[in-house]
This record gives sequence, C-alpha cells and structure tokens, in this order.
Amino acid sequence: MKHSYEAEIAVKYGIEVAVVFDMFCFWINKNEANENNYHDGKYWTFNSAKGFKKIFPYWSEKKIQRILQKMVDEDLIIKGNYNENPWNQTSWYAFGNMGEKVKNALSIDWSILSNAFTESVQCTKDKSVQCTKDKSVQCKTVNNTVNNTVNKRNIKESSDDTDLSATETIPYVEIIDYLNSKCSKHYKHTNRIAREKIHARWHEGFRLKDFKLVIDVKAYDWLNDTKMNKYLRPDTLFGSKFEIYLNSVAPKEKTNNFVITKGMKM
Repeated sequence: MKHSYEAEIAVKYGIEVAVVFDMFCFWINKNEANENNYHDGKYWTFNSAKGFKKIFPYWSEKKIQRILQKMVDEDLIIKGNYNENPWNQTSWYAFGNMGEKVKNALSIDWSILSNAFTESVQCTKDKSVQCTKDKSVQCKTVNNTVNNTVNKRNIKESSDDTDLSATETIPYVEIIDYLNSKCSKHYKHTNRIAREKIHARWHEGFRLKDFKLVIDVKAYDWLNDTKMNKYLRPDTLFGSKFEIYLNSVAPKEKTNNFVITKGMKM
C-alpha cells in the first residue's frame, strides 16, 4: 500500500492532511467519473472509522478523526449522512468549497485519471514515467511531478465498510433489464436513483439472485394490482425494505390441485 501527497497542500495544511486529501481526491473523482454517490449537487465517498483505520494503519482512529475534523474546519471536505439505515455509522464526505479550489489548482487532471483507473490497465514505461491505457486511448504520460500521487492508486480495497471495497462489477444492466421484463417497465440503465439503490444493497452484501427474487416476489404481489403496480420501481423494490421483501413468502402458481412454489425442486 502506497500513500503520497502534494507538497503545496502539505506546506499549507500539514503532511497528514495532504495524505488524506490525496485519498479523497481519487475516490470522490472516481465516483464522479462513474456517476456514483451523487447527492445534493455533490459526489461523495463514504467510510467508517474502522475502514479508515485499515487504510491508514499507522494512525490511531482518534488521530484520523482529528485529521478529518481539521479538514472539515478548513472547508477542504464536508461531512454528510446518506445512510438509509439510521444505525449505520458510516460517514460520507464530499469536497468543501476550499477543497474544490485546492483540487482544481493541482496539476493532475483527476477526471482522466479516475476514468482510466476505473476501467483500464496501469502500465509503466520506466521508473520515472507512469501512464494509463485502455481500449480506446493510447498510453498517456502523466506529469512526472505527480508520480508519487499516482502510485497510491495501487491501494487495494481494504474494508467492507467503504465504497472502496466493491471489487465485483455491479450488474446494473442485468438487474434493470430483469425488472423491465418481469414488470413491463421501461427504466433506463443510467437512472441515477436506480443505480444508487442497487449500489447501496450491493454494498450490504446482496447479489444478483437476491435482486431477481425480490423482483419476482413483488411482481407476483403487485403486477395485477392497480393500486400497487406503480410501486414496481427501483426506489421502492431496492430501497430500505429490500431485505423484508427478500424474506417474504415466495410467489406461488396454482396448477390443477397442486400449489407449486417457484424455485422448489420437484
């Protein structure tokens, strides 16, 4: 695991703040590049105290909290809460006004790096030059002055408490397609609310089969109900009651004198 920082930020705010700010720059801009975690006009990243401790094992949790609070006080970041579960203590962070100015003043084009490191392969021509390449873009040389900053993109996801942990590709398209086909809907794969709800449930450990089962169960309950049909939508199905729907009675089909439960082996 490699951590680094920009010297200009370290001079003004201290090395500790500079290291943490560099981490926020990458993850917030990665979310912006992928249109994830957008709330109230800003892109956010989230993590718990335990998660931050795993990322920065050389600091205590109290020290990390002091650094974060200093960054809040300096308006480098702002703190929010977009957790659906009120008992979830995970904290959300976005750039403050000063943080936006500081980030924009850096020599790195964060939007390019975010896209590149999300869907591309990192390559190295020699020890002094770093580059990124993907299917459509030739190898791009990154300014030598930011080599140490780019090194930290090799940080592995370290905690289930953080949006840094999603090593699996979330099947947004397959989930939305399944919803549309089962419920005769026409939701787009790019629907921001749908993606946020799916992302939140995926982060909690639910997987494709769980989403399909919830769709099956509620389609059976609501599809032919004129009052409830309108709730066959992503924000309802994949919202805070997702686990309740998942554990409700499986849909049944009557065949002659027998009742066959879907999924039951005969």
